[in-house]
Amino acid sequence: MQIKARTFGAISVGGLLLALAPMALVRMSPSALAQQASGNLQVAPVPDPTAASAKGLRGVVMISVLRDGAVVKQQEVEVSGLPPNFTLPVGVYDVRVEGDAIVTVVKRGVHVTAKDSTKVIAPMRPGQGVRTIEYATGGLAREEVAARLAKLEAAVAHMQKAQQAR
Repeated sequence: MQIKARTFGAISVGGLLLALAPMALVRMSPSALAQQASGNLQVAPVPDPTAASAKGLRGVVMISVLRDGAVVKQQEVEVSGLPPNFTLPVGVYDVRVEGDAIVTVVKRGVHVTAKDSTKVIAPMRPGQGVRTIEYATGGLAREEVAARLAKLEAAVAHMQKAQQAR
């Protein structure tokens, strides 16, 4: 007895139909698969070492982790306290640290990867306003941005010393 089979996305072998890869897997893009991996983000709010007014700074701050403008994780912590560790899907996030009478620090473009724990230092100082630090803008690699930021911070420290010497 011969079985005839019509094949709609399947292979007929000796009258037995074998289904091809499930459509759910076929439709998943590489970016969707990558988003399923997770990584760790550690955020440490510390007194800003470049601001004399920040020495001994105490208080509670709210750490918010955002993706595409929406808060995905949030936690209250003490300045200089134990930094929280957030487990997040791999991707690019913004980190916002804010508190009463403390300048809000926003770090944009923080990359969370599956293989490394990402650490963010949020230098806190008393006052009002928002201090924004950009990461990986303009398609630059994070390491290149970090190197440029280090040079900029060194230049600012040099300028501050020169002003104090006057």
